[in-house]
Amino acid sequence: MEVIKREPLTLTIEDADETILPAEWERIEGPGADDYPGFQIRDDDVADWAVQKIAAARAEYARLRELADREIDRITEKLTAAKRRMEADTDYLTARLADYASTVTPSKVTKTGSTYKLLHGTLRHRTGGLDYQRDEAELLRWLQDTGRADLIKLKASPDWSGLKKQIAVLADGTAVIEATGEVVDGVTVERKPDEFSVEVD
Repeated sequence: MEVIKREPLTLTIEDADETILPAEWERIEGPGADDYPGFQIRDDDVADWAVQKIAAARAEYARLRELADREIDRITEKLTAAKRRMEADTDYLTARLADYASTVTPSKVTKTGSTYKLLHGTLRHRTGGLDYQRDEAELLRWLQDTGRADLIKLKASPDWSGLKKQIAVLADGTAVIEATGEVVDGVTVERKPDEFSVEVD
């Protein structure tokens, strides 16, 4: 179908269901969707029709999403079973390789472990280290009680909630102290656009 570029049309309830919506534009032949004029809503009848179309579009998406979720669940179950098999096989063979590695002379020995090279991989043994589990609050209290302030880090941070109450924003987005007009360094302000949404009953 050949589409002629023109101004948006005023849509009436009588021809609403014949209207081409954006999701259908890709099926337009000829010049393409960019040339389709769209339409303007001018009365409550058409506005309510548009709300119903939104509800129908959301319902169709929800139906397809539910279908997809069931398929995803089936695929996930298969993948989970495959992972279990892989982990069982890998754990078993890793244990057998660890037993074997203990019977051969390593290719390389370092302070932290040893390695034994094979054609398709390397058997690596790392010497266990120390793992410190810390209770930060209790440790901090101990350092304070024992006079070890040299081992306590102090972190300064801006009191943003307090400062924000004193800030005014100029038309160009500059943040200033409202009482003095002093520009606040380190603060940039972007105005968020208004939002419009449709609630479907």
